[in-house]
Parts: sequence; C-alpha cells; structure tokens
Amino acid sequence: MQVCRLALLTLVLAACSVPVGTPSPSLSAATTAATTPGVTRLTPAPTQSPARAWSARTPAEVLANLPGDPNFPGAMAGLSSGVDPDPRAVGRTPSLGTPIYVRGMRPGDANEYIVPVKVDETTIALMKIGLDASGLGQLDATRGWSNGPSYPPMSESAAIARGSTPADPVIKAEFVWTTIRGSASELQPCWMLTRRSGAAFLLLEDGALVSAREVGL
Repeated sequence: MQVCRLALLTLVLAACSVPVGTPSPSLSAATTAATTPGVTRLTPAPTQSPARAWSARTPAEVLANLPGDPNFPGAMAGLSSGVDPDPRAVGRTPSLGTPIYVRGMRPGDANEYIVPVKVDETTIALMKIGLDASGLGQLDATRGWSNGPSYPPMSESAAIARGSTPADPVIKAEFVWTTIRGSASELQPCWMLTRRSGAAFLLLEDGALVSAREVGL
C-alpha cells in the first residue's frame, strides 16, 4: 500500500511539472521599437513568409518587387482602413517614395532599405525592408511618420551643413542604423557624418549631433 501511494504521488508531481500553454512569441522589431521615445506610431509586422523573399539589390528592384511582398497589401490597407487608419490616408491612394539604403553599423546589424509611403508629397509612413547577405529582401515592419512632410527629416546637404565646422567640414555622409536606446534603431536610422579630420558623428532623428565614439562606434 505504501508503495502504491508513493507511485501515485510521483505521478501527480510529474503532471504538475508539465508546462501549461506555449511560450509567448518574441516581439517583432516593430513592436519592440514601439517603446522608443519619439516614435510616432509603429505597426507590428504581419506574419512573414521567408520563402517569398525577393531581389532587393537596388532601389529600382525594391520599388519593382515590394508590391509583391505578401505583407505589402495588408500594410498599405492598414494605413487607410482598419482599426487605426491614418487620417491623412483615408479615402486616398498612398504611393511609394524613393527607397533609401541604410547600412547596419555593428556586427549583426543587417543592412536594410527604408521606403517612404506618401500621400501626394507628404510622407505618412515608413516601410522597413530587411536584407539578407544575398541581397534578398522582405517587408518586415512599418512605422507611421508625422515628424515632418518629408523623410529623412534632414536632407543629406542639410546634414552635412549641420555636422560641419569652418575648420573641419564633413566630407562624407551616410545613412546608417544601430541600436542606441531611445535614439536610434532599425526604424530610426540616422546620418553618419565624417569630418575631414576623421572625426565621426551621428546626426540623430531628433536633430541631436553626437560623437560616434561616445556611443561605442
């Protein structure tokens, strides 16, 4: 009898140790970025289809192939209808602007394209196209944009002027991304400005100019 009771107790304890339910899915890049100060609005990316990655080696290829991405129709429809449409897009037909190549700065920071979505000449959203090592891309996040009529908020020429000094002008400007808590991410790229002296600075989305060395670059 004692043996039977011990066996029964063992079975009960084993049953109680079995996990209940399934682990929560990891947050998408879009959902994670929703906690970043200064982000206007982020939409979690729809379920992706890795088998449908497409050639995205040039801006022209991005424009030609992005509409065929399985996530594209839902992302565009969500701007003008659904639970949280953009009032600027309701009753309108958004169009795609020129894709902007963004270089990842740290190991593990994949290169990407940011594609502005416009109504007339006003940018209302950004689409992030993640790139793999072969130059294949996918739409994996969208972000609302209301920080100005155009994107980037500061043009290349304006960024160069902002980062230059009379004695040490900027000689190179490049659009890049890395993670700087609260200031930069995949969905918040920035300008990398290199002066004639070799000193490098990041011009963040909010207009702040910080030394690349200060953020470990």
